[in-house]
Amino acid sequence: MANLVTQYLQQNALEQQNLERQVKAFNNPDVDIKIPFGGTISEIYKWEQKVKSLIQLYDLPSGKKGADRDMFGGTLTNNFDWGGNNDWKAITYIARNNLNQPNNNNQNAAELAALVNQLPPLAQQIRTNPWLDGLQVIPGTAYAHGPFHDGNNNDNVADPTNFRSVVHQVPFIQGKYAAVAGQTTAQFQPQNLCERSGRIVNKVMQGFQGIALTWFTQQITSDPNALPRTFENHRHELQPLSPTGTYGLFAKIKERFISSAAKKAALKEIGKMSIYNYLQPKGANGQLEPRNMNTFIETYKEAMYLAELNYGSTECQQERFFEKIDKETAGHCIQEINRVMGPPHNHTLTMEEIYVIATNYSVNMLYGDTYSRELFKFTEDPKKINRYFDRKRYNNNIMVENQPNENYWESNDKYWEKDIGIINSLTKETRKCYNCGKQGHIAKQCPEKLSTPLSRNMRRENARSRKGRERFRSRSRSRYGKSRSRSRYDRSPSPYGRSYRSYYRKSSRSHSKSREGRDNYWNNNNNNYPPNQTPKYSNTHTYYHNDKKYNNNVTFRPQRYGNDIDEITDRMTEVNLDNQDDYNSEEYDLIDLN
Repeated sequence: MANLVTQYLQQNALEQQNLERQVKAFNNPDVDIKIPFGGTISEIYKWEQKVKSLIQLYDLPSGKKGADRDMFGGTLTNNFDWGGNNDWKAITYIARNNLNQPNNNNQNAAELAALVNQLPPLAQQIRTNPWLDGLQVIPGTAYAHGPFHDGNNNDNVADPTNFRSVVHQVPFIQGKYAAVAGQTTAQFQPQNLCERSGRIVNKVMQGFQGIALTWFTQQITSDPNALPRTFENHRHELQPLSPTGTYGLFAKIKERFISSAAKKAALKEIGKMSIYNYLQPKGANGQLEPRNMNTFIETYKEAMYLAELNYGSTECQQERFFEKIDKETAGHCIQEINRVMGPPHNHTLTMEEIYVIATNYSVNMLYGDTYSRELFKFTEDPKKINRYFDRKRYNNNIMVENQPNENYWESNDKYWEKDIGIINSLTKETRKCYNCGKQGHIAKQCPEKLSTPLSRNMRRENARSRKGRERFRSRSRSRYGKSRSRSRYDRSPSPYGRSYRSYYRKSSRSHSKSREGRDNYWNNNNNNYPPNQTPKYSNTHTYYHNDKKYNNNVTFRPQRYGNDIDEITDRMTEVNLDNQDDYNSEEYDLIDLN
């Protein structure tokens, strides 16, 4: 018969390899969180915020709790008083009995099934911090026990081939606990060596450079156990007692690199800071970012961080913050606080939630122009030249020009002049204009672009919508027999024949009589302008009729031409329009320029 003990041991070995891979991946998270840090005051707050973002992104331990959910056969315990924290969260494992073994009696099926796949025994209830200390694998075992009852006789010696004699325990993943009491923990409580969280902290400190790297090297040389193993302020078992109570990485960085002079300066800055005068941060390209609620909140929080200032209760913090921002946003935040605190919510907003509400309200610009005028007018000085902003329709950049007593929301069309600067742009316009040949703008934005006066029909055409233009063109083609389209806007052929269309055409041209008094609009004083040199957007040429000169051209600038062109002009003006069959002088009103 097969040796059951050998089979169970082989099964345990395979299972233990799988569990050890899981434990290794959990105890050594494969994350890249090496963030550069040089140790300057301007870097500290931003560096800490980046680290906290990565902690939240990768679900890493910060040092404020030992676990956050049931895991690996244990149960999450809240309100556990440990390490000076009466609301600590840890994993609890209840006590487990010793392994069941065969006896000398004839056991039933349930008792025989309880001999295999047993969990390792645990003498007493324990609490562990898997997030900080990590996990361990308790190996399994299998052996034959005797004397036992084989179903017929008792007092049989141990037999590894008989299932009534074999005892089997599976390997098991479990948190680490202290076998004896220590400086920071008690027996059967978390081990508190913070081995797992310490590996993660070391990965972050690998990004240190400059004076921060020098400090890190000095700590390793003097006492490696003094180095922090958590981000938040938590003391591990091997860490010596600190007179200032700083144990976590964030606390040690602030203690080492933020001087008392910097704290005093930050405190003074908070006293006079508001959304109208705070120090604007610079972008990657060195340009100052425009004032807005988001950058103000970050600057405000950074100053509070450097000064280590806390106004106490949430109500006091909210009141101080509302004094720093504009009245519109403060009023909206107060309304939201009153709404959420009442039924059915009955919720007290935190400062982070208040920051989100203020940012969203200002971004939505529900009171747009009021907010903008109040914000930018505050910094204007009528005695000096102010800078204002202008955003063009086809330009994603914000143009800045030195202009006295003007605001950024007032439009300015002189954006091609040389004193214009560009904000938030990686490149400046270097192309040449196809119209004037100058550099700094394109033909569409050319200040010397020639504009063409529009006739009534042209203005009417431009005023129509797309469907209106299609309907107008479709009707025109249907009336004059030049299209066979079946558009729903087409009219059926006229039953009155050509005469009806002629009448309609006459009536449509009668509108030109209303142009009296506006002859100067079409007047052309350049008598030497030849037909083959007409402007690009003109429709007809100069012609004569009944010894009268008519011109439907639009001339932009006087020009002189050579004798050859004048001769061509004289020949073309000798055309007698009375001899043309299709011309009817009564149908068209001509414009008399004489």
